[in-house]
Amino acid sequence: LPLPVKAFVHIALLPSLRAFSFASTDVHWINSEFWLLDHKPRSKLFPVLERFSVTTLNSSFAAKLLSYVGSSRLTCLILKVIHGIPRKDVRQLLKAVSNIDATSTLERLKVILDVVPNEGQAGDLASITGKTLSPLYRFCRLSHIQLDIRCPWGVNDSDLQAIAFAWPLMIVLELGIDRPWKGSSTNGVLDLPLPRPTFCGLLILAGCLSLKTLGLQWDPNVNTMGALFVQAYCHRPQPQICMLDRLSVGHSSIVPGEELRVAGLLATLFLDLKTVENSWKSLRQEEMKREQARMEIEGEAYVQDVAAATRMEIYLSHHQRWQAVAQFAPECGFVRYQERNWYFSNFERGYTPSDTDE
Repeated sequence: LPLPVKAFVHIALLPSLRAFSFASTDVHWINSEFWLLDHKPRSKLFPVLERFSVTTLNSSFAAKLLSYVGSSRLTCLILKVIHGIPRKDVRQLLKAVSNIDATSTLERLKVILDVVPNEGQAGDLASITGKTLSPLYRFCRLSHIQLDIRCPWGVNDSDLQAIAFAWPLMIVLELGIDRPWKGSSTNGVLDLPLPRPTFCGLLILAGCLSLKTLGLQWDPNVNTMGALFVQAYCHRPQPQICMLDRLSVGHSSIVPGEELRVAGLLATLFLDLKTVENSWKSLRQEEMKREQARMEIEGEAYVQDVAAATRMEIYLSHHQRWQAVAQFAPECGFVRYQERNWYFSNFERGYTPSDTDE
């Protein structure tokens, strides 16, 4: 049953309510006046709420509802916007999230929304950067951060450094990975936003010892300075290691023949890595469904789209490369564990790798 505005006002004033899940697809709600709530001290609205899940039609209404949450005990916030919102409104919505009084208590944050071009804008969307996310950095106890914002992401190594500093207790970090932006296509190759994190960024996240799940599109180029840093890192193992065991890479591209090197570097940073997932297979399936639908419509007149076939081959090859990384990573991790044990056993006896024969 639809929830009347008066009922929402009554619920907001309940003194002992700790969990509230609310969804509204009623356009009349958007223009409703919450005059009674507007005249109440914010501390009296949802005063002890700990879990809040809200689904709304647009971002401005979501921001309005968030402004009525006065609890300083909120630990979990789930926010879903059904209609696509302009790129310029994303930061405003995240700022509305940051205005809730739960700086030292919020542990779980999940935001689900699609981004559309700003009014009058043509061409590709502007990417989300660390600056877009910066209003959320005030929540120092966040452990589960899932930002399912479907648009280009331009987070770089410096942004990951800011994220690691702001959220040192991270267990789950997923940035636009559940439904990754697939970008435009030129000659069967995706034009994806840059810059992207490199091995330098992953090296920074390896310092977050509680991190177990990471979803991030990044550049696995093994010939960068970051890769050299990781190689140097393996020669001086750390007493404590990052607990990461699941990595989702979305539509990250990997160079043919570099699968084993990528797996080895990942295993150097994350010894417990067991699962490496990618989204290339879903792209191929979407392309196949479009071709199947066109075949059913055109019947005998159907002619295979050569460009679509090329794209499907590229998607499949990327998927297979990441599958190889997923296979190699645990094996490389086992080797790294042995090297690490050898290092510390020799270190305790007063030896270091430089003291031993090559």
